[in-house]
Amino acid sequence: MPGDPLAGYLLAAGAGAVVGRPVVLVMLAALLLYMAGLITNDVADIRVDARERPKRPLPSRAVDETIARLIAVSLIALALLLARYVGWATAGVALGLLVCISLYNQFLKAGPLGPLCMGLCRGLSLLLGASVAGFSSPLVWIGAGGLTLYVMAVTLVARGEMAERRPAWLGFLPLVAVAAVSVVLLQASAVSGLMQGRLGAVLFLLFAMSGLAAWNIKGGAAVPPQIGRLISALIFLQASFCLAANAGAVSLGVGLALLVLWPLNRLLARWISPS
Repeated sequence: MPGDPLAGYLLAAGAGAVVGRPVVLVMLAALLLYMAGLITNDVADIRVDARERPKRPLPSRAVDETIARLIAVSLIALALLLARYVGWATAGVALGLLVCISLYNQFLKAGPLGPLCMGLCRGLSLLLGASVAGFSSPLVWIGAGGLTLYVMAVTLVARGEMAERRPAWLGFLPLVAVAAVSVVLLQASAVSGLMQGRLGAVLFLLFAMSGLAAWNIKGGAAVPPQIGRLISALIFLQASFCLAANAGAVSLGVGLALLVLWPLNRLLARWISPS
């Protein structure tokens, strides 16, 4: 998750990128909002989970609902304070992200606008990092749009995960999103002349196509692990954006560091579901 604002900052800052205190604080604020969103999502779904997933913490009463709400409010408050400390632009994006999280969890999840809202949550997470350095670079909007598109596709695949059947074409949506983002990254890096940007686009396309075996989803119990792999692949997208940023050695170092973290992510996924 912190890779979103980190990539956003590098895309915005370019050659002047310095990963200092404001960037770390923005990454922490994004992570706090993400955790709050997970908790409020479970609170909103407590009745459905009681029927379909009774072993989850809230319906099983392993965690008290009131305590969960208090923790979520505390995380939100701390995230907004950190964002305001960084600056008004960052606070504004954080508020927009909080609105999207709340709309998705409370109202839009099951409707036609649900996937778009979920995609915007991750796109705004990238813009949260970009707010530290400004929004003038077109790469920022390519990154936010690409992240939004990909997460929209994954959300559509994840919908109705308990269903026995789903349209065959649905599983191809993340691949289409991957291809579209890769083409845009290649074009952007060709215009800027950045070889490492082209490397980022090609890496993302190759790794995503070879590592995301989610195109023939049959529904039921097979879906959540595949959704987890699709979510983990966000690391490749974040690394591609970092490599495409015109930030020299910082871009290369951060992008490669994110790629190195992917095996750790998959190892942890054996105990903690990414979905």
